[in-house]
Amino acid sequence: MRRNWIGGLTVAFVLALGLVFPALAGGWAVVTLDELPTNVLAGRATEVGFMVRQHGITPLAGLDPEISLRESGTSNRLVVFAEPQGKVGHYVATITLPAPGTWEWSIDAFGFAQVMPALTVGGASPTSTSAVDAGRGPWAIAFGLAATALLAGVGIALVRKRVRWATALAPIAVILGVVGFLTLRDAPSATGQELANVGVSDGQALFIAKGCVVCHAHSAVSQARAQMESQGWGGFSAAPDLTGRTFSRSFLISWLKNPRATKPDTEMPNLELSETEILALADFINGGKAD
Repeated sequence: MRRNWIGGLTVAFVLALGLVFPALAGGWAVVTLDELPTNVLAGRATEVGFMVRQHGITPLAGLDPEISLRESGTSNRLVVFAEPQGKVGHYVATITLPAPGTWEWSIDAFGFAQVMPALTVGGASPTSTSAVDAGRGPWAIAFGLAATALLAGVGIALVRKRVRWATALAPIAVILGVVGFLTLRDAPSATGQELANVGVSDGQALFIAKGCVVCHAHSAVSQARAQMESQGWGGFSAAPDLTGRTFSRSFLISWLKNPRATKPDTEMPNLELSETEILALADFINGGKAD
């Protein structure tokens, strides 16, 4: 009887360790965003893709990553689950944020929520626009052009031929012409609908989004690491602390492009960074400052 009691207690203790310390129940993993989300508008779907690598190296399949989003200063929250797509370890989710503002978010793929750079969401939801706004666009522009053309035609007819139909249509043409002019003036431009996600394309944001923050400590991202610690992360550093360190720019560019081409036995994976991302990260690592 006593043996059964001790055995049960042992099993419970082991299970508890597995829940509290995910690293003891199969290791840890790093999430790497494909790219920083841009042109994020309220009410419009935004696709987010990312890789999940165990110990930062081996792509992990069969996961059900959870993306949690919270609007700063409000009670607005959203949870979305990502699904496997493409190569092993790659996942994609579609996010539609209900309101403009600053949204904090994280991805929990393997036991702790990895913090991502805050999203600046612009614009207003297309479903909440007024009836006047809803009427603007290609059809409104076509109406404006047609009304303006009618007004011009009636004016020419009156000046040259003085025909009766032109005289009768003149008041109507004037009204339609004015409305058409106002419609053309107020029609939004295409660029006006695209509000870029300002301030997230720098190296510090990429350092967080690409998962560097999980393995490397850096004073400029200490807040992000503290947030992850509060959500279950162990707070370790599996790679060198980069605070205050500088490197040859050419070395950093080569290293970030393909680490194993520089050091074959390195455990750092090739994150398939773009040239722009590599340059931004190199600048941050060599000159990043704390907040």
